[in-house]
Amino acid sequence: MSTLSVGDFERRLEQYGIERSEEARAVRVGEKETSEQAAIVASYADLFTREQLDALRTAEESASDAERESVARLRLECQDGLVDRELAEREDELENALLAARVPWNGDGLPLRSAQARLATEQDYRSRDALGAAVVDVSAGFNDERRSLLAARHELESAVTGIDDPIARNEAQKQVPLRPIADAVDREYVQLQGSLRTVTLRPRGGVPALEAELYDGSGVITVIWLGRRRIAGIEPGRNVRVEGRIGLQDTTRVMYNPRYELRG
Repeated sequence: MSTLSVGDFERRLEQYGIERSEEARAVRVGEKETSEQAAIVASYADLFTREQLDALRTAEESASDAERESVARLRLECQDGLVDRELAEREDELENALLAARVPWNGDGLPLRSAQARLATEQDYRSRDALGAAVVDVSAGFNDERRSLLAARHELESAVTGIDDPIARNEAQKQVPLRPIADAVDREYVQLQGSLRTVTLRPRGGVPALEAELYDGSGVITVIWLGRRRIAGIEPGRNVRVEGRIGLQDTTRVMYNPRYELRG
């Protein structure tokens, strides 16, 4: 099978990213009722092959110091694409099941995503708590498939990279340590991964702020996105990886405005 040059791969990868982002946007704002990410991934299957990955590895090894970082980034994108190619259909099935899910509310059924959005604007505390509990119940019904997808992604990433331990794999790829929350120290720039236990709109100094409690089995950290009332996918029960600098408020670990990646 023929492979693309570094330049051609980068140009085609850019178009791939645009199409996937546009698909995600259309689903998020309600222009589409179902996700078709798998069809996009399939149409770019030539980008994500073992042969292309080997070609990028070879190009990385022979690249100049100035070019090596950019080629390494493309290699990592190819690795991720190999995994996405295997899981895209299952991830679409889960996404479409979430879009179709309904939350029982006041004798009717609210779409799960609409109910999550309403939590950010509901003024009555009792109603918000009741709606929040109903949202968690419905969302939790998808946790088995979320966990299954996470396990499948781990297995595929291990096979593609040859590194079984996820922490070692992450550090080798991104040069940013993935820490247990309990081991993260003040001012350290890290990645953390865990489940969101709570997500709350809690203004700070008159500025909207979305607060989430992230738990990984070793400890808890409060993640805060200033200026945000809602973030698609940031909801109780979701598995999330965040990247940013650790801070302390009294004795509580916090991370402001981190980069984030939904993991299931």
